[in-house]
Amino acid sequence: MKASEKSHNTPESENSKFLYLGIVVNHKDLNFKASNSYTAWIFWFGDYRVSKVKHKDLCHFGQHFHRFYERKRRSVSHNWHKGVLEAIKEYGSPDTSEYNQEELICYAEKEFRGNSGHKTSITKFVLEKLRSIRDKNQENNVDEDSKVGASNEVKEMLDLIINESKSKEDICLACYSTDVVDYHPLFEGSICINCKNKLKRTYFVFGDDNIKYFCAVCACLDDLCSPIIRRNIIKQDPWLCFICNPSAEYPNSLIKSRYDWKDKIQILFSQNSPISNRPSIPELKKPIRVLSLFDGIGTGLTALSKLNITVECYYSCEIDYNSIAVAKKNYPGGITLLGDVRSLTEENIKSILPIDLLLGGSPCNDLSLANPYRKGLYDIEGTGVLFFEFYRILTNIQMYNSRSFFWLYENVASMSVQSKVSITRFLQCEPQYIDAAWVSSQSRPRLFWGNLPSLQDQLFIEDGPNLQHYLLPGRKAAVEKLRTVTTKSNSLKQGSEMRCAVFTSSNSEETNIDIIELEEIFGFPRNYTKVEDLTKNTRQQLLGRAWSVQTICMLFRCLQDYFKQYE
Repeated sequence: MKASEKSHNTPESENSKFLYLGIVVNHKDLNFKASNSYTAWIFWFGDYRVSKVKHKDLCHFGQHFHRFYERKRRSVSHNWHKGVLEAIKEYGSPDTSEYNQEELICYAEKEFRGNSGHKTSITKFVLEKLRSIRDKNQENNVDEDSKVGASNEVKEMLDLIINESKSKEDICLACYSTDVVDYHPLFEGSICINCKNKLKRTYFVFGDDNIKYFCAVCACLDDLCSPIIRRNIIKQDPWLCFICNPSAEYPNSLIKSRYDWKDKIQILFSQNSPISNRPSIPELKKPIRVLSLFDGIGTGLTALSKLNITVECYYSCEIDYNSIAVAKKNYPGGITLLGDVRSLTEENIKSILPIDLLLGGSPCNDLSLANPYRKGLYDIEGTGVLFFEFYRILTNIQMYNSRSFFWLYENVASMSVQSKVSITRFLQCEPQYIDAAWVSSQSRPRLFWGNLPSLQDQLFIEDGPNLQHYLLPGRKAAVEKLRTVTTKSNSLKQGSEMRCAVFTSSNSEETNIDIIELEEIFGFPRNYTKVEDLTKNTRQQLLGRAWSVQTICMLFRCLQDYFKQYE
């Protein structure tokens, strides 16, 4: 039980300074964010509000009662007197629960002299007031991200589960709701529809450090386990979660991983379309076998290498001589060339099976609305029709492959509605819109179709670095993000005035992006496209047709759960 001598945001305390009676409460009982190390949440008796108060402004109620009460009892409002009586009743509960006003004051006169004890529990009266405050905040649409762990009411329910008086299948592990719809895929227990959908959106969201952004439970370890377990986990180096360390003994813990969690995750992301069926997470991970159509300069292989995924074989269909030269220079002996995608027969496909991952991004020029002379998807004289080569090979692999496989198809976001609808009808799944600006310093909006788990209803974190991050010393960025880089040199100019994106620090002279800066913006190492006598303009054209490595890494990180990695 605490009292405060400072002014607080309550009706009784505006522009005044004397004792106000309150009690320190748990932020979780209010669904408030935790206070910092030098403040506490206080529930005020009399007007039933809460506020955050610095520790240095608090004093013990029992020790200071006489000094303040005798001085102020005749000069303050009815609400203050009511608060004093409520505080005494709370302090002395349960002995004082039936006392009248006179009896409460007598109790305080007798018990508070020299008493330095602390109130260690909260009565039903205060808990009901806190619940009312919490419910009012929820009605006012308090941001869900500010919600925290279990209230005392929920803790009582969790205790019943620990003592086996109640089943943990009756509550959602993530939010403690009793309105459950399914089993939690990772841990013993259940999950509600909102938390299930959130888990699907966030499960495969990784940071650049290869660590997941989001908790698979989103509830407090102190509630579901204990503070001791949390402290023990923190002491580990590296930290091991309940999935990575299933043999660890955690007594009285409600977090117990399912033995078949890999199968449950597979079911969570399952799709009805037969073309979208994907592999199960294996017990023993093996190297990946890849077929990349319209491979360009090997973006797919670069992304797999950055993620340390072991590649058993990488088959590439590409006809551009310069692109092939760049890919062979960077991966000598690591790429098997198959030539023109149109020449890849059914027998050719059978000879390279099994395939674990099929990639393809057919030329976008005849599909992009930016091209006034585009020929669309069906003109056999254009490049748009090459989409059907991807579809042909996809269906052939589906027919003859000995196992389920992943596939990914990419094309420009600025295609016509008719083209998007047609591609979607053939591939039997909706595309995901992704912009490379989310993970790099250039805008590169694209549509992706596929059966990668990272594509299905996923939340994508927009935390890409700005242009300055990639520039050489002595150069300053004039913009935060580049516009989409194409094969045309003027795509490096920015804005309606077509200004350069960079200026020098020494004399503020405008200058273009350097080619090695552009390579890093796309996610490639410096000088990745430096081959023989290729000019800078040719190297830019190769990059302008490439995928963003950062984007593909973001999509491929889910493959680390399925395939072998090297250190």
